[in-house]
Amino acid sequence: MQADDLAGDLLPVAVQLLPIRLALGAAGCFSQRGMPGALWVGLSGEKTPLNGLQRAVEAAALARGHQPETRAFRPHLTLGRFGAGLPAAAAGQVAAALQKVEVPLNGHWIASDFSLMRSELLATGAKYTRLHKFAFGGH
Repeated sequence: MQADDLAGDLLPVAVQLLPIRLALGAAGCFSQRGMPGALWVGLSGEKTPLNGLQRAVEAAALARGHQPETRAFRPHLTLGRFGAGLPAAAAGQVAAALQKVEVPLNGHWIASDFSLMRSELLATGAKYTRLHKFAFGGH
């Protein structure tokens, strides 16, 4: 199975990592064809090791023949997705509402692991399945 092979490549990456201190950042919305698609809150904190992890995961995936991601890496937590029947006027309303969102300053935590996930976008919504979990430092 490809996921198992990729997991084998990611295990040494995880062993070399130390826990990463992260915090909540600004809220935003990913758009598709001018319509809001997903509501998210960005991550701040120790982004240098987080960016390094992203590069290592992408390099391992590329070495296994996967296509490179064309979009810039934007670490975030997805809060929700909009349905396909959203009225066109809603895009401006969503953008205006996001300008008013205040993210709590004490929303920080220590990330001590990462997961290899399967993401399936279904008609009923996104389905996420954890395939492998990796503890930083190998613990």
